[in-house]
Amino acid sequence: MEDKVEYILLNGFHGNDLNDFTNILNESWGSFFETTPEIFAERLNSGEFFLGAYYRKKPIGLLETISFNLKEPPAEITSDLEKARYICEQIGKMGNYYNVTNGGKLGPRSKNSNTTLYLDLTVEKAHRGDKHDPPISDGIVDASRSFFSGIPDRYIVTYTPAFRPIMNFHLMQGAMDTKVVIKNARPNFAPKGKTEFSDVNCMCYMVPGNPGFIAPKGKTILPKSA
Repeated sequence: MEDKVEYILLNGFHGNDLNDFTNILNESWGSFFETTPEIFAERLNSGEFFLGAYYRKKPIGLLETISFNLKEPPAEITSDLEKARYICEQIGKMGNYYNVTNGGKLGPRSKNSNTTLYLDLTVEKAHRGDKHDPPISDGIVDASRSFFSGIPDRYIVTYTPAFRPIMNFHLMQGAMDTKVVIKNARPNFAPKGKTEFSDVNCMCYMVPGNPGFIAPKGKTILPKSA
């Protein structure tokens, strides 16, 4: 059906869509980190996972991820929340966005990764809110559940701005709030004067032995490889 939103795994160079995805990223994040088509192409070729949302064959949203091989929690840590905190604290110790993302280039993907970090989930402003059913942000998370249930990474965590409405979105999707806050993780990023956007509050979607965090929520649209 023409008006159906499709969620597609992006692998390597993606032709003319590079400009569209670059514009989507810069519309939201450009005041902090300006992406170019060349930078985005380099990211796509990093080996990391990207999920694009398409409407009428045009990109309208994107999930960027990055992988790490982090130290597993010690045996005495048994609760899911504390395991997630242990993982997120290691990400916090890496420093800010530029340290975490290799200067914004990402990758290369770790061959022995045990953790996938949802770096940013971005939807074109014209397609936000209730303009689609389900909303694009919900659809991206739902599609990512289906995809990430099939990879070996043991932890799925987020690099979420410490802005309560965004945190609440992830909570409603089934994520845990680890309460690990990384101060000034996106240095001096303050859209419309909201300084809390510069801080990150790590959320967690999956820990070992608890697939409930990636169980489909509502109708899941399986991503297609592109």
